[in-house]
Amino acid sequence: MSTRFLRGQDFWCGLLLIAIAIFFLYGGKDLAAGSLLRMGPGYAPSILAMLIAGIGAAICLKGVLGKDELVGSIKLRPIIFVLGAMAFFAFALQWLGLIATTFIVVLIACAAMERPRVLEMLALALAISVASAALFVFGLRLIIPLWPSL
Repeated sequence: MSTRFLRGQDFWCGLLLIAIAIFFLYGGKDLAAGSLLRMGPGYAPSILAMLIAGIGAAICLKGVLGKDELVGSIKLRPIIFVLGAMAFFAFALQWLGLIATTFIVVLIACAAMERPRVLEMLALALAISVASAALFVFGLRLIIPLWPSL
């Protein structure tokens, strides 16, 4: 049997999903699962983790049995900008408020593109900021500051 699958995208993606599922199953092992009629706090996370593991196994098997695209070079720009945007959101939300933080986060994440278009980035940032405020603050009534605390 060829080991070509070890360089395939599907194989590694499936393995990553299985690892994530194991992580969450292990993290929730102390939560009571209960039963279908009387669900405990660990029931939904356990079911979701098992579904993710099953999907990961199917993707992994597809990578082993089928023709798969090889993993190419890793591009660091998207990884850095998207992770940076998430970190910025975590640290800036309390000081800048939801609207300003979301606007800046979208701009940072859009900078991950190879050729970002400024007008599209600004329109997307504005739309997502307004939608986030409408959903989380006004719709779900979460206690999140909308504007910077001065």
